[in-house]
Amino acid sequence: MQKKRQGVSILGSTGSGKTAISIGLAQKFGGEIISCDSMQIYKGMAIGTAQPSEVEQTSAPYHLVDCFEIDQAYNASMFIDLAREKMSEIYSRSHYPIIAGGTGMYASFFMYGHDQLPSDPTVKTALRLIYDQGDFTSLLEELAQRDPASFEIHQHNWRRAIRALEICRITGKTVAESKVGQTKPLGEDFDQFVLVYSPEKLRTRITMRCQQMIDGGWVEEAEALFQQGLMDSPTAQQAIGYPLIHEFLFPVERPANLKHLNIPTREKLVERIVVKTAQYAKQQRAWFKKRHADATFIQMDTYSKKQVIDFISNRLSFQVGNN
Repeated sequence: MQKKRQGVSILGSTGSGKTAISIGLAQKFGGEIISCDSMQIYKGMAIGTAQPSEVEQTSAPYHLVDCFEIDQAYNASMFIDLAREKMSEIYSRSHYPIIAGGTGMYASFFMYGHDQLPSDPTVKTALRLIYDQGDFTSLLEELAQRDPASFEIHQHNWRRAIRALEICRITGKTVAESKVGQTKPLGEDFDQFVLVYSPEKLRTRITMRCQQMIDGGWVEEAEALFQQGLMDSPTAQQAIGYPLIHEFLFPVERPANLKHLNIPTREKLVERIVVKTAQYAKQQRAWFKKRHADATFIQMDTYSKKQVIDFISNRLSFQVGNN
């Protein structure tokens, strides 16, 4: 009888310490890490997407990081296909895959598959913002290109048009294709862990990390990417922080009642990015609580990295070394 293909998933919001814990686990029991992050896959975005450093990537095998050009689309279905491929390679080496990241839709598809049309609050919010700014035309143009059938049906109903476009962006398929393109779970035998900080502690961590990223050259990294067309990219432009840096570098004239939205200094830029990142982290926490209720949630505030690694290692449902 063939043994189950097992592994571990380390999930959590931005700033929750997933990279350090995943590397520690990989070193402890021969694991290889597959990044479950929709933005870390892009080249040239190392600082802004908090990609594992070169030192970290040499500490443990890392996959699906820094390998797509910014003009390439990336979505949940593509992640599943790539994750399946990487898992086969990892098992062939008698190692264990560690799925690590915070992109909730990708994690959900991986763990449970999907049998209904997906939704992602981050994508939905981005589309709604475009609509609220009065640019419904560009949304319709994108829908017509991605899914002509849905465009014909919903072009006069903005809510349904946005919903159809949300599905297209998430899956990379038309609505009709998504209805029949159901995926089977890849991680049904995986042990799931979700790293959680209290909102106050996480906000402090996010603030410190954001300042370090700005000090480490994030603005300069973003400026180079803007010259390469980042803001016209199909997926990469959605990375948290880059649109705000674009506003900082290329300010627009605002009416008097909106002057408070200007970003005149780097200090103000950090402040705005922290707010945006904290909002996103709140969405991530809610997602994992709702969609991954069978995971073990680890409160990180009072534990050291070693304690968390030991805690997870002692609760694996499979015996390491007998894959």
